[in-house]
Amino acid sequence: MPSLVISTAWSPDGRVLAVGLWNGSLVLWDGVSDTAQKTLTATTERSDINGLAWSPDGKLLATAHQDGRLRVWEPGTRSIVKTLESRVGWLRGVTWSPDGQMLAASGEAAEVYVWR
Repeated sequence: MPSLVISTAWSPDGRVLAVGLWNGSLVLWDGVSDTAQKTLTATTERSDINGLAWSPDGKLLATAHQDGRLRVWEPGTRSIVKTLESRVGWLRGVTWSPDGQMLAASGEAAEVYVWR
C-alpha cells in the first residue's frame, strides 16, 4: 500500500534522494536514473519519518521519527548504526553540525535536542 511522503533530502553529492514516508519507511531514489534503489524500515509499527538529514560526508543519514527516536542509518549496508531518544514525544526536523560530529532535532515539547 502506498504511503504519504513526509520528508525529503538530497545526498551531499546530489546522486541520492532520501524520501521519508508516513508509514516509517525510508526510500532511497537514484537521482540519475530516477528509480528506487532500496526501501529501509526502522520498525514494524508506524512511525512517520518527520525529518531527514545526510551527514556532511554523505555516509550516514539521520531520520527523525514520530515515536520520539532519531535513527542514524548507514544506507550502503541498510542498517541502523545508532538510535537516540527524545525525552518527550515526537521529533520533527533534524540537522548535522558542519563537522558531522553532532545532531540536532526539534521536539514536541518545544525543545531542541543535541547529541554528539
